[in-house]
Amino acid sequence: MSTTQISLELLQLRALVTQMGDQVREQLNALLLVLDSGDSEAILEVELAERQSDVWHNRIEVRCEQVLALFAPVARDLRMVFAINKMASDLEYVSDSAQSAVGFYQRITTKGMRRPPVDVPLSEMMRLILSMFDHVMLSFEEERRPDVDELDWIEQRVNRLNTETDILLAGYLRGGVSEQEALNALMWLSVVRKLEKIGDFLVSLGSRVTYFMGTSDPVNGSYF
Repeated sequence: MSTTQISLELLQLRALVTQMGDQVREQLNALLLVLDSGDSEAILEVELAERQSDVWHNRIEVRCEQVLALFAPVARDLRMVFAINKMASDLEYVSDSAQSAVGFYQRITTKGMRRPPVDVPLSEMMRLILSMFDHVMLSFEEERRPDVDELDWIEQRVNRLNTETDILLAGYLRGGVSEQEALNALMWLSVVRKLEKIGDFLVSLGSRVTYFMGTSDPVNGSYF
């Protein structure tokens, strides 16, 4: 196989994972809208995007296998194929977590509790997550290493907000609430946990981009 052929295949692979990333970003925007206003159309958008992300992931995985089998890439080309395969998995995990967050939200709102019982920083967490997502995907598209310090700061901030939520909801539960109110509070906590999990997957996504760039120091963890 010629160098031109494998270059074209890799370019198409990169385009696929970028397109999947664009869809997941729109899903995260929809999740932000759900948590801000409970928009019913945004809920449907999150659910549809989760199903579509499965299709994207399978398509990219098969394409990666084909490139490995037909072109036997080496060096940086091989790193790119491995990185893209793992990026597709991380993006699917992000999408699954967004869908799970919406699932908990719907269970709570069917009980009439449309907002958390305390001042939970859901919107701030989502905006931090979107900032992290944009940084990682732009780094991939521009073929540059993600800024480790920026990603680390964002992740730490998301983790701090998660801890603050624990404290707020614990105080609420100690105040004496009904069983249903307690269950609702715990489901709001589950929403926050899903947002934190999305942040973890984005750190992993940053590691894949770092590996793709061929550097020896992954972002806050191992490559695989």
